[in-house]
Amino acid sequence: MTLEERVARVRETLARESAPWGRPPRLIAVTKYSTVEQILPLENAGVTDIGENRVQAIRDKLPGLGGRFSVHLIGQLQSNKVKYIIRDVSMIHSLDHESLAREIDRQAQKANLRMPVLIQVNIAREPQKGGIAEEELFPFLRLCAGLPGLHVRGLMTMMPLGAEREIIEGYLSRMRAVPAGSGGRNGYDGAVHGHEPGLRSGRPPRGHHGARGLGSVSIKHGRINAKWQWAISSAA
Repeated sequence: MTLEERVARVRETLARESAPWGRPPRLIAVTKYSTVEQILPLENAGVTDIGENRVQAIRDKLPGLGGRFSVHLIGQLQSNKVKYIIRDVSMIHSLDHESLAREIDRQAQKANLRMPVLIQVNIAREPQKGGIAEEELFPFLRLCAGLPGLHVRGLMTMMPLGAEREIIEGYLSRMRAVPAGSGGRNGYDGAVHGHEPGLRSGRPPRGHHGARGLGSVSIKHGRINAKWQWAISSAA
Protein backbone atom coordinates (compact mmCIF):
# COMPACT_ATOMS: atom_id res chain seq x y z
CA MET A 1 0.00 0.00 0.00
CA THR A 2 1.41 3.39 -0.98
CA LEU A 3 1.66 6.36 1.35
CA GLU A 4 -1.14 8.11 -0.54
CA GLU A 5 -3.35 5.04 -0.15
CA ARG A 6 -2.64 4.81 3.58
CA VAL A 7 -3.50 8.48 4.05
CA ALA A 8 -6.72 8.06 2.06
CA ARG A 9 -7.67 5.04 4.15
CA VAL A 10 -7.18 6.95 7.39
CA ARG A 11 -9.22 9.89 6.07
CA GLU A 12 -12.05 7.59 5.04
CA THR A 13 -12.18 6.12 8.53
CA LEU A 14 -12.18 9.57 10.11
CA ALA A 15 -14.94 10.82 7.84
CA ARG A 16 -17.10 7.80 8.61
CA GLU A 17 -16.58 7.90 12.37
CA SER A 18 -17.00 11.67 12.66
CA ALA A 19 -20.15 11.92 10.49
CA PRO A 20 -22.51 12.30 13.49
CA TRP A 21 -20.51 15.32 14.66
CA GLY A 22 -20.53 17.28 11.42
CA ARG A 23 -16.89 17.51 10.41
CA PRO A 24 -13.88 15.21 10.13
CA PRO A 25 -10.93 15.93 12.39
CA ARG A 26 -7.67 17.32 11.16
CA LEU A 27 -5.00 14.75 10.41
CA ILE A 28 -1.58 15.19 11.97
CA ALA A 29 1.27 12.88 10.96
CA VAL A 30 3.49 12.19 13.96
CA THR A 31 6.97 12.41 12.48
CA LYS A 32 9.12 12.21 15.60
CA TYR A 33 10.96 9.14 14.27
CA SER A 34 11.13 10.31 10.64
CA THR A 35 13.82 12.15 8.71
CA VAL A 36 13.14 15.18 6.56
CA GLU A 37 13.46 12.97 3.49
CA GLN A 38 10.73 10.69 4.85
CA ILE A 39 8.47 13.60 5.81
CA LEU A 40 8.49 15.52 2.52
CA PRO A 41 6.40 12.95 0.56
CA LEU A 42 3.54 13.60 2.97
CA GLU A 43 2.89 16.85 1.14
CA ASN A 44 1.92 15.00 -2.04
CA ALA A 45 -0.36 12.78 0.04
CA GLY A 46 -2.28 15.88 1.15
CA VAL A 47 -0.96 16.03 4.72
CA THR A 48 -0.47 19.60 5.95
CA ASP A 49 0.22 19.08 9.68
CA ILE A 50 2.99 17.18 11.44
CA GLY A 51 3.67 16.53 15.11
CA GLU A 52 7.07 16.49 16.82
CA ASN A 53 7.98 15.60 20.39
CA ARG A 54 11.21 17.50 20.90
CA VAL A 55 12.23 21.12 20.47
CA GLN A 56 15.65 20.21 19.05
CA ALA A 57 14.06 17.92 16.44
CA ILE A 58 11.84 20.79 15.29
CA ARG A 59 14.82 23.12 14.99
CA ASP A 60 16.84 20.51 13.11
CA LYS A 61 14.08 19.65 10.63
CA LEU A 62 12.58 23.07 9.91
CA PRO A 63 15.19 24.24 7.35
CA GLY A 64 14.67 21.12 5.26
CA LEU A 65 10.88 21.28 5.46
CA GLY A 66 10.81 24.71 3.85
CA GLY A 67 7.54 25.85 5.42
CA ARG A 68 5.53 23.07 3.77
CA PHE A 69 3.82 21.92 6.99
CA SER A 70 2.24 23.31 10.13
CA VAL A 71 4.30 21.91 13.00
CA HIS A 72 2.69 20.90 16.30
CA LEU A 73 4.70 20.43 19.50
CA ILE A 74 3.06 17.30 20.94
CA GLY A 75 5.64 16.32 23.58
CA GLN A 76 6.47 17.74 26.97
CA LEU A 77 7.94 21.24 26.84
CA GLN A 78 10.39 22.80 29.28
CA SER A 79 9.89 26.48 30.05
CA ASN A 80 13.46 27.38 29.11
CA LYS A 81 12.95 26.03 25.57
CA VAL A 82 9.77 27.92 24.69
CA LYS A 83 11.70 30.78 23.14
CA TYR A 84 13.27 28.48 20.57
CA ILE A 85 9.99 27.33 18.98
CA ILE A 86 7.44 30.07 19.76
CA ARG A 87 7.51 31.43 16.17
CA ASP A 88 7.71 28.04 14.49
CA VAL A 89 4.89 25.87 15.88
CA SER A 90 1.18 26.20 15.19
CA MET A 91 0.07 24.70 18.51
CA ILE A 92 1.50 23.40 21.80
CA HIS A 93 -0.36 20.26 22.90
CA SER A 94 0.99 19.68 26.42
CA LEU A 95 0.48 22.71 28.67
CA ASP A 96 0.29 21.41 32.23
CA HIS A 97 1.79 23.83 34.75
CA GLU A 98 1.81 27.51 35.67
CA SER A 99 5.45 28.36 34.96
CA LEU A 100 5.11 26.96 31.43
CA ALA A 101 1.88 28.89 30.85
CA ARG A 102 3.51 32.14 31.94
CA GLU A 103 6.59 31.57 29.79
CA ILE A 104 4.53 30.74 26.69
CA ASP A 105 2.52 33.90 27.34
CA ARG A 106 5.67 36.00 27.77
CA GLN A 107 7.37 34.69 24.65
CA ALA A 108 4.15 34.88 22.58
CA GLN A 109 3.65 38.53 23.50
CA LYS A 110 7.27 39.28 22.59
CA ALA A 111 6.62 37.65 19.21
CA ASN A 112 3.34 39.57 18.83
CA LEU A 113 1.22 36.44 18.59
CA ARG A 114 -1.35 34.43 20.54
CA MET A 115 -0.25 30.82 20.87
CA PRO A 116 -2.92 28.10 20.58
CA VAL A 117 -2.49 25.52 23.36
CA LEU A 118 -4.11 22.38 24.68
CA ILE A 119 -4.15 21.79 28.43
CA GLN A 120 -3.05 18.27 29.25
CA VAL A 121 -5.13 16.57 31.94
CA ASN A 122 -3.90 13.40 33.62
CA ILE A 123 -7.40 11.98 33.86
CA ALA A 124 -6.14 8.47 34.71
CA ARG A 125 -3.72 9.78 37.36
CA GLU A 126 -0.78 7.86 35.93
CA PRO A 127 2.38 9.01 37.75
CA GLN A 128 4.64 8.42 34.75
CA LYS A 129 2.67 10.84 32.55
CA GLY A 130 2.42 14.61 32.51
CA GLY A 131 -0.77 16.59 32.91
CA ILE A 132 -2.60 18.43 35.65
CA ALA A 133 -4.97 16.68 38.03
CA GLU A 134 -8.67 16.82 37.27
CA GLU A 135 -9.46 18.89 40.37
CA GLU A 136 -6.81 21.48 39.42
CA LEU A 137 -8.25 22.16 35.98
CA PHE A 138 -10.65 25.05 36.64
CA PRO A 139 -8.14 27.13 38.66
CA PHE A 140 -5.61 26.54 35.88
CA LEU A 141 -8.14 27.59 33.23
CA ARG A 142 -8.78 30.82 35.13
CA LEU A 143 -5.05 31.48 35.26
CA CYS A 144 -4.67 30.89 31.51
CA ALA A 145 -7.66 33.11 30.73
CA GLY A 146 -5.72 36.02 32.20
CA LEU A 147 -2.68 35.48 29.96
CA PRO A 148 -3.18 37.34 26.66
CA GLY A 149 -0.50 35.38 24.83
CA LEU A 150 -2.40 32.10 25.27
CA HIS A 151 -5.38 30.80 23.32
CA VAL A 152 -6.71 27.72 25.09
CA ARG A 153 -8.20 25.61 22.31
CA GLY A 154 -9.21 22.66 24.49
CA LEU A 155 -8.01 19.76 26.58
CA MET A 156 -5.74 16.85 25.79
CA THR A 157 -5.52 13.56 27.63
CA MET A 158 -3.66 10.30 27.21
CA MET A 159 -5.46 7.03 27.72
CA PRO A 160 -3.75 4.23 29.69
CA LEU A 161 -1.85 1.93 27.37
CA GLY A 162 -3.80 -1.28 26.78
CA ALA A 163 -6.86 -0.20 28.78
CA GLU A 164 -10.19 -1.84 28.04
CA ARG A 165 -12.78 0.12 26.07
CA GLU A 166 -15.09 0.50 29.09
CA ILE A 167 -12.30 2.12 31.11
CA ILE A 168 -11.41 4.49 28.27
CA GLU A 169 -15.05 5.46 27.80
CA GLY A 170 -15.30 6.23 31.51
CA TYR A 171 -12.31 8.54 31.39
CA LEU A 172 -13.62 10.26 28.26
CA SER A 173 -17.01 10.77 29.89
CA ARG A 174 -15.29 12.58 32.73
CA MET A 175 -13.38 14.72 30.25
CA ARG A 176 -16.63 15.55 28.47
CA ALA A 177 -18.08 16.78 31.78
CA VAL A 178 -15.55 19.61 31.82
CA PRO A 179 -17.28 21.79 29.20
CA ALA A 180 -20.60 21.43 31.02
CA GLY A 181 -18.95 22.45 34.26
CA SER A 182 -17.16 25.34 32.61
CA GLY A 183 -20.29 26.82 31.05
CA GLY A 184 -18.13 28.73 28.58
CA ARG A 185 -16.23 30.48 31.36
CA ASN A 186 -12.50 30.73 31.92
CA GLY A 187 -11.67 31.34 28.25
CA TYR A 188 -12.19 27.68 27.41
CA ASP A 189 -13.84 26.76 24.11
CA GLY A 190 -15.07 23.34 25.22
CA ALA A 191 -12.97 21.13 22.96
CA VAL A 192 -11.70 17.78 24.21
CA HIS A 193 -8.75 16.07 22.56
CA GLY A 194 -7.46 12.57 23.20
CA HIS A 195 -4.33 10.58 22.68
CA GLU A 196 -4.14 6.82 22.54
CA PRO A 197 -0.53 5.74 22.09
CA GLY A 198 1.26 2.59 21.10
CA LEU A 199 -1.24 0.67 18.97
CA ARG A 200 -0.09 -2.25 16.85
CA SER A 201 -0.02 -2.02 13.08
CA GLY A 202 -3.31 -2.94 11.47
CA ARG A 203 -5.38 -2.97 14.65
CA PRO A 204 -8.27 -0.51 15.02
CA PRO A 205 -7.51 1.89 17.87
CA ARG A 206 -9.07 0.63 21.09
CA GLY A 207 -11.38 3.31 22.43
CA HIS A 208 -11.47 5.22 19.14
CA HIS A 209 -15.13 4.45 18.43
CA GLY A 210 -16.10 5.09 22.02
CA ALA A 211 -14.38 8.46 21.96
CA ARG A 212 -16.24 9.51 18.83
CA GLY A 213 -19.49 8.27 20.36
CA LEU A 214 -18.89 10.52 23.33
CA GLY A 215 -18.50 13.53 21.06
CA SER A 216 -14.80 14.24 21.23
CA VAL A 217 -13.93 16.86 18.63
CA SER A 218 -10.43 15.45 18.33
CA ILE A 219 -8.79 12.09 18.72
CA LYS A 220 -5.05 11.59 18.47
CA HIS A 221 -4.16 7.94 18.18
CA GLY A 222 -0.83 6.34 17.43
CA ARG A 223 -1.12 3.99 14.47
CA ILE A 224 2.15 2.38 13.47
CA ASN A 225 1.97 1.51 9.80
CA ALA A 226 5.24 1.00 7.92
CA LYS A 227 7.34 4.07 8.78
CA TRP A 228 4.46 6.32 9.77
CA GLN A 229 2.77 6.95 13.07
CA TRP A 230 -0.50 8.85 12.78
CA ALA A 231 -2.15 11.23 15.17
CA ILE A 232 -5.48 12.92 14.69
CA SER A 233 -6.57 16.33 15.87
CA SER A 234 -9.37 18.63 14.81
CA ALA A 235 -8.08 21.81 16.44
CA ALA A 236 -7.98 24.47 13.74
